Amino acid sequence: MTGTVLIDRYVLGAVLGRGGMGLVHQAVDRKLQREVAVKLLSSATADGEQLRRFSREALAAGSLQHPNVVGVFDTGEQQGRPFLVTELLQGETLRQRLARGAIPLLQARSWAEQLAAGLSAAHAKGLVHRDLKPSNIFITSDGFVKILDFGLVQLAESLEPDSHRIAGTIGYMAPEQVRGLPVDARADLFSFGVVLYEMLAGRRVFAGKSSTETSYDILLREPPPLPDSVPAGLRRLVYQCLAKDRDQRPSSAGEVLRLLRAPGPERRLRLPAIALSLLAVAALVAFWHDRRNTPVPAGTVAIFAFDAPGLPARASLAAGMNDLLRRDLQATALRPLDDSLLDQPHPGLASLRRDAVKLRASYFVFGHLAERGGDLTLTAELHDTESERLLTSAAARGKPSDLLQLVRQLSDQLQRRRLNSAESAARLEELQRLTTPSFPALQAWLDGRLNWSSSNYEAATGDMTRAVRLDPEFAQAIADLARLAASFRPEASEEAIRQSLLHLERLSVGDRMAVQALALQRAGDLKKVQEFLAGAAREHPDDLETRRLISGYAFHRGPLMGLSPQEAMDSLQRQLELDPMDGEALGRHTELAILRGERAAVAELADRMISRVDNEVERAYYQLASAWARGDQASHDEAMAVLRRPRAEQHIARVALLQVAAQMNGSDDLQTLAALFPLAEPRQGFQARALADLVTGHIDAARRDVEAGLAAGAGGDSAYYLPWIDALDLVSPSPEQLAQARATAARLEVSKDPTRAAAKLSLIGALALRANDLEAARQAVHALEALAEIPGSTIVADHALALRARILAAEGDPAAALQTYDRQRLIIPERYTHFYRRPRDHFFRASLLVALGRPREALPLYEALAMHSLIDAAFYPAGQLHIARIYDGLGETERAIDHYERFVAMWRDCDPAERPALESARERLQQLRAAH
Repeated sequence: MTGTVLIDRYVLGAVLGRGGMGLVHQAVDRKLQREVAVKLLSSATADGEQLRRFSREALAAGSLQHPNVVGVFDTGEQQGRPFLVTELLQGETLRQRLARGAIPLLQARSWAEQLAAGLSAAHAKGLVHRDLKPSNIFITSDGFVKILDFGLVQLAESLEPDSHRIAGTIGYMAPEQVRGLPVDARADLFSFGVVLYEMLAGRRVFAGKSSTETSYDILLREPPPLPDSVPAGLRRLVYQCLAKDRDQRPSSAGEVLRLLRAPGPERRLRLPAIALSLLAVAALVAFWHDRRNTPVPAGTVAIFAFDAPGLPARASLAAGMNDLLRRDLQATALRPLDDSLLDQPHPGLASLRRDAVKLRASYFVFGHLAERGGDLTLTAELHDTESERLLTSAAARGKPSDLLQLVRQLSDQLQRRRLNSAESAARLEELQRLTTPSFPALQAWLDGRLNWSSSNYEAATGDMTRAVRLDPEFAQAIADLARLAASFRPEASEEAIRQSLLHLERLSVGDRMAVQALALQRAGDLKKVQEFLAGAAREHPDDLETRRLISGYAFHRGPLMGLSPQEAMDSLQRQLELDPMDGEALGRHTELAILRGERAAVAELADRMISRVDNEVERAYYQLASAWARGDQASHDEAMAVLRRPRAEQHIARVALLQVAAQMNGSDDLQTLAALFPLAEPRQGFQARALADLVTGHIDAARRDVEAGLAAGAGGDSAYYLPWIDALDLVSPSPEQLAQARATAARLEVSKDPTRAAAKLSLIGALALRANDLEAARQAVHALEALAEIPGSTIVADHALALRARILAAEGDPAAALQTYDRQRLIIPERYTHFYRRPRDHFFRASLLVALGRPREALPLYEALAMHSLIDAAFYPAGQLHIARIYDGLGETERAIDHYERFVAMWRDCDPAERPALESARERLQQLRAAH
C-alpha cells in the first residue's frame, strides 16, 4: 500500500511492523508536513456505528497526551478498514532490547518509573491497557519509554462486539484475565510486575512449555526468586505487583511510582573550607595517578553546576563552569548533555547520580571553585553513573583572566588525555571563538546568564549589553542580547538581531535557528516563520534548542495564526524525549493540560515542576495547579497565601490569574488575584480585574473596571477596552449600551500608535454590525481601505478584509465571506502582536466554517487562545460554548458534556443579560447527561 493516501492527507510509506491487529506504516501528514506512523487494523467488516464508536474511543485514548504514552493524533477508516495515526518513534521495543539480556539495575528502575508514570496518567482517565508486554513498550533512541497500543485491544474488540476471545498475551496476563473475568487497572499492574521482573532477571517469570502450562503458572505458582543483586525494596514491589489476588497488589500505578521514587540514604557534599582545600590537594594527587590510566571510554556526561562556597562575587563563574566545560567537550568522547536541571544546586552525591540516571548520562561531573591570593582553584570529579564510582579527579589553578585556560586543563584531565602544545593551543582558540578571549566580556556574559536563569531579565539584558560593548565580536552574547532585547528592550533588538546574523557560523545549531527565526518574526511574516521552523524540524530533529524554539513559537505565537497552543505538543514531546527534565517543556505541558482539563496529567506535571523550582512564588504557582487537580483545599490555601503577599514577582501573579481562568471552573481565586494589581497600572491593573469579570460572565462589572482604571489614570491602550467589551460576540449589550460603545469608539485617540487607527475603524465597524447598521460598517471598510498601511505590515489591509468578510456574512453569504477572509496576508511585525492578537477574527472564521458544514475545521480556531494573554483569556468561555455545540452536533456526547460543563461552571453566576446563553447551555447539558 506504499504511496496510498488516506482521507486525502496521510501518504503511506514503508511498513515498519506487523502485528496481530494489523500493519504499521511510516507516513507523511500532508497537512502539517510531519512524519507520522499509521496503524491499519486488520478488521474491515465494521459497520458505520461500530466505526464511530471506534473513532470516539480511539480519540479518547489519544487525548491522554502523556510523555510516556505514544501520542494518537487522528483516526479514520479506509474502505471500512479503521486506522490510527500516531507519533513516529525512533528506537526499538523493550522486547528487542531484552533479547540482548537483562537491563542494568539503574536503567531498569528509570524505565520502570516512566512506565508507571504513563500507566498512572492513563488509569486516571479510565483507560486500561490489558496487553502490557515488552513488545508494546518502546524505548526511543534516547532511552525514553513510550507505551504503545494503549486501549487498542478494547478498540479492536469494539469492531467485533460478538468476539469472545480473551484479550491479552499469555505470559503477561493477570490471573483474572486468564480466567476470563472483568479486569480493571490492577491487571495492568500485574503485567507491569511481569515486565519489571523480566528486565531485572533477564528471563520471563511465567514461561511454560505451552500456553496451558503458562496459564497454570500464572494462576497457581509463585514467581522464582529474583537475583540477589536486586535491592530488597524493589524485589518486594515486584512480588507485590505479581500477587494472584488483585486486592493484594498496590492500590494504583501512582502508588507504584511513589515506591519506585522513594529516596534512599545519601551523602552530603557541602564541605567546610578546610575540607575543600584537602579535596583540591587530593584532586591534584589523583590527577597525576589518572594520567597513567587510559582515556575515559566514550559516553554521555552530565556536568552539574559548580559551587563557590563563601564567594558570592564568583557565583556567575561557578554557575557558568558547566556551560564552558560543555562547549570545550563538544566533539570529544565525552558527549555533554544540555539541560536546565544541570544548573540547579545539588545537595549530595546520591542526588547527583539520581539526576544523571534521569538524564540517561553515562557519567556525571561536579566541582568547586575557590579563590585565594587572587588565584582561582577549580576542582572537579568524574563519576560513573551506574556504580557512582569516582573515575578521575581534576584540578587547575590560575588567574581569573585565564579562566578559559583553566577550563581547558580540567577538560583534558577529566578525559584522562594529554595534548601536545599545538593541540592544546588549537582547542583554546576554538573555545575562545565559541565565547570570547576577553575575560571582562566573558564575566559580563556569565553574569547575564546567571541573571537570566534567575528570571532577572532586565539585569540580564544590561549584562549582555555590557558584554557586547567589551567585545563587539562576542557572537554568543550578541545572540543572547537579541533574544532578551526582543522582549525587554525592543529599541535595541533590531541591531542585535542584525549583528547576530553576521556571526551565525560561531553559534550552536539551536542559537542559529533562534536568531534566524527571530529575524523573520521581527519582520512579521508569520507564514514564513512557520515554513522556516518546519524546515528546522526536518533538518535538526534531535537538536534540543531547536525543539525548544519550535515549541515556544507554537505555544506563544501559534494563536496569531489561528492555531491552538496544543499544536506545540509534538515538539514538547520531542523536547522531553531529548531531555526528560526540561523545565520549559514540563511547564508548558502543565499549562496545556490545564487548558484540556486533564487533572491527572496536571497533578503529575505540576509535582515534577514543584520538585525542581527554588523560587517560593513560582513554586506556589505550580502548587495551585496541583491543588486544583487533586481537589486539595489545604494545599490550595497555602499557595494562595504565598501569591497574595506583597512581592516583586508580579508576573507570577499574572500567570496564576491566567492559570485559574484556564481551569474554567469559575473560582473566586480570579477576583482574589486580580485585586492584587493597581487599577492604574497599564496592561495589568484594570485589565486583570476586567478579565476576572468577563471570564465569569459579569459584563457590567467588567465595564466598571475599565471605567475605574481610566479614572485612575491608566494609559496605554486602556481607552479601547470599554467599546471592545461590547464588540464581543458572546456579550449581550442593551441598545443603550451599544449606542454608548459606538460613541466611545468614535472618540478614541489614534495619534500615538500606528496600529490604533486601523483598530479603531475595525472596532467601529464591528459595533455597527452588532447594531445591524450595515451602511456604517461599509463606511468603516472604505475608511480602512483608504488608510495608509503600517510600514512593513499588512495589518490595515487584514483589518479591512476581516470587516468586509463580516459584512458578507451578515448579508447571508458565508462562502464569499470565507474567501474574503482567507485573503489576509498576516504580516504582523513583532512589535505589534500585542495589540493585534486576533482571537475575535479566529472566532469569526470558525463561525463561517460551521455555517458551511465544516465544523471540525472550526475546532482549532476556538482553541487558538494564548495561555499568557489577558486579551485572549476573555474568550475562554465563548470557546467552551462553541466547542460544546460542535461536538453536540457531531454526536460526540462525552466531549460535548465536558465543554458544556466548563462553560456552565464559569458563567454560573453571570449577569441577567447573559443568562439566556447560560440557561440554554445548562438545559442542553441536562438533556445530554440524562441520555448518556
